Formats: sequence, C-alpha cells, structure tokens
Amino acid sequence: LGPTHQSIADFIASLVGEEVLANTDSLAFRALKWLEETHDEDRYGNDRLRQRFAIACLYFATTKSSEWKNSDGWMTATDECTWYGVACHNHDLVALNLTDNGLEGVIPWEITFL
Repeated sequence: LGPTHQSIADFIASLVGEEVLANTDSLAFRALKWLEETHDEDRYGNDRLRQRFAIACLYFATTKSSEWKNSDGWMTATDECTWYGVACHNHDLVALNLTDNGLEGVIPWEITFL
C-alpha cells in the first residue's frame, strides 16, 4: 500500500468513497471483505489491489442468482491472472473472456478500475 493508505480499506475508500463501503449490501463492501481475507500486501501493490477489487465486484454482481459454469480460481488467494477467463500481460489484466459462462446480472461500475 502507498504511504497515504494505512489499510486496504483506506485504499478502497479512496476509490469508491467511504459512504459506499459503509453500505454492507454493496458490491464494494463484499469485495473489500474478500480482499482483507486474501490480499497479500507483500505480493501485490496498489495496481493489483485495484484490479482484484474490480473483478471481485464483477464476480459478486454476476453470481446473485446462480453460479458461473466455470469459476476456476475466482475468489481465491491465487494470482488473478490464473483465474478462468482472465488474460494478463505483465500482471495487468488485458482481457476477460467469460462468454457462455452463466453470468447473470449487471456489469458493475467498479469494472472501470481495470
């Protein structure tokens, strides 16, 4: 984390705002809780933290009524670049291919953090 952020929550709040994180029903809140449980600060910097946050929000937004057909790696502590349907270059997410994977819901605005 950067010198201005004392915690993962501080960093995510700088992206979405504290009021969003205060809503325990929000995608951002759910993604933050997942990050706090799985994020390794020594392994991932702010760019990767933002990336993991964005795709966690995508997952939570599109699994409300059903599970994906293939969710290999998703929502685990493993490198997100190894997750099903995620393509990266130098650990920067460059493409998502989740076609015909059973996603249901609305693509969340947090995806703009990619």
